[in-house]
Amino acid sequence: MIAKYALIPALILPLLLTGCASTQAPKSSEVTRLIKAQNHQGLADYYQQQLQQHPDDPQILLALAQSFYDAGDLESSEFYLNHLHRIDAEPTAQSLLLLGKLLNRKQDYAAGIDALQRALALGQNSGDLWLQLGMAYTQTAQFEPAVEAFNQARLLGSDPLMVKNNLAMVEMAQGHYQQAAKLLEPLYEQHPDNPQVQANLALAWAKSGELSRAHRLLRQLYPDTELSGVLTQLQQL
Repeated sequence: MIAKYALIPALILPLLLTGCASTQAPKSSEVTRLIKAQNHQGLADYYQQQLQQHPDDPQILLALAQSFYDAGDLESSEFYLNHLHRIDAEPTAQSLLLLGKLLNRKQDYAAGIDALQRALALGQNSGDLWLQLGMAYTQTAQFEPAVEAFNQARLLGSDPLMVKNNLAMVEMAQGHYQQAAKLLEPLYEQHPDNPQVQANLALAWAKSGELSRAHRLLRQLYPDTELSGVLTQLQQL
């Protein structure tokens, strides 16, 4: 059932579990400026220059891999992280967290869970880690651990909108569409312009038989689209 959600990516938009993680590389005023500007590609360029001056420096390699990940260049992030793990026999909690994120993005969820659990064992007890674990557990149909992970992320200060949206995805992955709608309806009232909440609520309503409500919501999202076929596809997911 979970894999079916990929059929209509324009409509099914669970919140991406990504975020910027700080590294232990020394921070210059330039790095501070780039971080404040969320200029991830600029950070990657900066750390590449630093790597030329300090080849194979573990802190710089990790900062570079993280910067590429935040910039959306997963191939480069994986390249530098793999090199770091080749030259450094003992992965750190932070490097394992990044590895878990990369594995999740590659949909290798079992390996992602392993990396994240190793990071947790080394002390990486962060909301970001628990969100990643929750996503991986959901995708491997481990629903009780997924709920526990998302709740732990919430206790550690993760965005409640992100947590609740993903808890609704857990319900939908189990076919509990009415329960998912109950979670999403208050979120929609609080965040009526959030596209992820809109799309997931439309799916929950369509799958629970509330087609008129789903139609009204989809009309707001896609005013120029014929929706009868879209609703049929949603019901068949």
